[in-house]
Amino acid sequence: MQESNHLTREVKARSIKSTLAWCWQDKAVLRKIRDAFDQSNDVASAIGVYVAMTEIASDSGSERFQTTHAWIQRVCGWSIRTIQARLKTLAEIGLIHIETSTSLRQPNTYTLQSDPQPLPNDTQPLPNVRQLAKQASLPTSEENKKKLSEEIERNVGANKSRPASEESEWIGSLKADSAYQGIDVSKEHAKMIRWCEANRKQPTRRRFVNWLNRVDTPINTQGRKPESNQRHEDIRIPDL
Repeated sequence: MQESNHLTREVKARSIKSTLAWCWQDKAVLRKIRDAFDQSNDVASAIGVYVAMTEIASDSGSERFQTTHAWIQRVCGWSIRTIQARLKTLAEIGLIHIETSTSLRQPNTYTLQSDPQPLPNDTQPLPNVRQLAKQASLPTSEENKKKLSEEIERNVGANKSRPASEESEWIGSLKADSAYQGIDVSKEHAKMIRWCEANRKQPTRRRFVNWLNRVDTPINTQGRKPESNQRHEDIRIPDL
């Protein structure tokens, strides 16, 4: 008894040579639909409507048939508004020819048309633009390292190409800038270069200006030491 139940539950492989009813879609047409609706993210509804049309054509026994939007909705499950929009675009790209009925109560006549440009390989459709982007191979770690080293060399080369006299003149202009009065610009520049070497950064001018802007400028005490540096015994306590 258990063995007979097991045989009943077996799933038979689908065979093209069987006597079952089939409806077929041209791969080139499906590819064209994906390309046409890819940007608007309407591939699923467009293919759903087109497959429904091929099923209705198969039931009619002809590529030219009559049907209503209500029946197409029953076959594919999409709303009538979506069906009307997808049929319009399918007609614009030449996959369906629509003959509109003059009477509102009469169904329209549709003709399924093939793509005049077949695929170069009938066994496998070409991927669309979005699929190509997804299938693009990611760079390896060696390629990333090579790209990083090339970028560092370009940056270092740009800094080395600047004459020493020009760099010294630029440092001098910072020293003369009133915004950095009280700051040892040369000392801070040397500190910034050492920091860049330790952290594998480029000692660019922009980085050094940002460095100087973060340096605290000493308060001008007119030659007098700040109170925090005065000896405790030098502070006079007024007589009570």
